[in-house]
Amino acid sequence: MFPPKPTSTLYATTLPILTSILKTLLHLLRTAERTHPNPSSLLLNSRLHPTMYPLTDQIRLATSFSVRLYARLTNHPEAETLPTTLLPEGNPQSFAECYERIDKVLELLKDADNDASTKEVVNANAETVKPAPVGPGVNMDVTNATYAHTMVLPNIYFHLNIAYAIVRMEGVEIGKRDLYVGFGELWG
Repeated sequence: MFPPKPTSTLYATTLPILTSILKTLLHLLRTAERTHPNPSSLLLNSRLHPTMYPLTDQIRLATSFSVRLYARLTNHPEAETLPTTLLPEGNPQSFAECYERIDKVLELLKDADNDASTKEVVNANAETVKPAPVGPGVNMDVTNATYAHTMVLPNIYFHLNIAYAIVRMEGVEIGKRDLYVGFGELWG
């Protein structure tokens, strides 16, 4: 049966989804690098609107949000500092730096996927309440599940879609199927 019924655990509906989103971002970037006629700096600094972030920021934000979610859900001992210790500061300046940034997060997620105890921790703490940032200097107490599904994942999907739109706007021949490339593994 297609698609298979998803497993309804916090782990199954979060960290594997991050992996899929990041693999899709890699696909979009590789396609853009391979086929875009202009120098990479032009594409990487492109934005949909003057008031919106460029493509490099979309990568930075998607990876940073992913690491923050991973750290919170896994009770990582360095949850507050992991995004800054794992990922370089600032925006990537080249396709190679974009790939490196995404690959670091994918490796972190792969390690979690291969560790049954990590999955147990994520699932056991679905209803754990912790503060979450909702604006500059403003926190709200929410469960891990609420944080993941209503705050972080929508943000990461947004940055994936904006990255897609920037690449498409710049003339890279991609289509709707390219947005699903990283999700094939979830379908079995």
